[in-house]
Amino acid sequence: MKKIVLLLFIVPSIALGQDKIDIVFNEKTHDFGTIKEEDGTASTQFTFVNTSSMPITIKEVRASCGCTTPSYSLEPIAPNKEGKIVVSYNPDNRPGNFNKSIIVQLGNDFENRTEKLTIDGVVLPKGAKFENLYPYSIGNMLFREKTLNVGSIFKNESRTKTIEVFNNSDKELSISFAAVPEYLDLKGESEIAPKQKSLLTVVFNAQKAKEWGIISDIVRLKTSDKFEGAFTIKANVVEDFSKITDKQLQVSPVVTLSTRNINLMSIKAGTTRKSKILITNLGHSPLIIRNIQPTSNNVSVKVSKSEIAPDESAVLDIIVDAKNLELLQYRKQIQIVTNDPISPVTSLNIEWQVE
Repeated sequence: MKKIVLLLFIVPSIALGQDKIDIVFNEKTHDFGTIKEEDGTASTQFTFVNTSSMPITIKEVRASCGCTTPSYSLEPIAPNKEGKIVVSYNPDNRPGNFNKSIIVQLGNDFENRTEKLTIDGVVLPKGAKFENLYPYSIGNMLFREKTLNVGSIFKNESRTKTIEVFNNSDKELSISFAAVPEYLDLKGESEIAPKQKSLLTVVFNAQKAKEWGIISDIVRLKTSDKFEGAFTIKANVVEDFSKITDKQLQVSPVVTLSTRNINLMSIKAGTTRKSKILITNLGHSPLIIRNIQPTSNNVSVKVSKSEIAPDESAVLDIIVDAKNLELLQYRKQIQIVTNDPISPVTSLNIEWQVE
């Protein structure tokens, strides 16, 4: 009689896909603005939340040059906990613009992942002229910067930033504001003394912001000596998934695009070209499309519905307008902001050639 041999295979206890590394950074690019060489090392802290189901470890953080020094969390980062990477830049003998990259290697027992962080800014050399400290002016009021970047901010968060100003006149001056969105609160000294500096305080209340994702607004201001100007305030409003439980993660929405890359080939100058893709919810709760942000004013997108039930889809209608575009090859992105805790921002690449 023949014997039947049974082969037993051990099935891994970890479900398919649960070993994948998923993280959400508070920001991946930090602008130091203008820093002075004599002030010494400038530092910033990048943070991220481990939204995967397993602990992950920062295995290595490598800077692009010796002027940039990273330090980071050494212990494993549990699911839904926060990891930290501190990046310092030494401006000594390095006047002018700088842009440095930091490569982060992360891993668990099943997968490795690489992330790229960036820092940039401008170093004023020792003994630089006074005017270089405040390169933007509105009449006699001088500003350290024309754009204030709040960075990534949770929807339930409020953050305070400051802008340094200098009264370069021989009399007291004040600043008033106009066209201020409701989510911003701007304050300054009622009177700034002659030849003295002061701080404008900007409070960004993300709860009051109507948009998700990248927000950029121009605020008008007027000085008491009748000069008018404007500056820009930017922020990236994101959802806080840091406290999400494993149970909530299992029933969360999952965003999937029918394609991540669209090639429209050639478009005749002055005409438009249309395309469609599907956005599907493969999760177990409604998928909410918070915002859709093309990186080009020549690209517009409409979605058939902003809330997608599980196992259902919506249509994204994409239109590229080649009016006033040069005869070149174009590559742009469309950022889709949703309530998917694993992929809160999904990128769709689109390219075309104007002929």
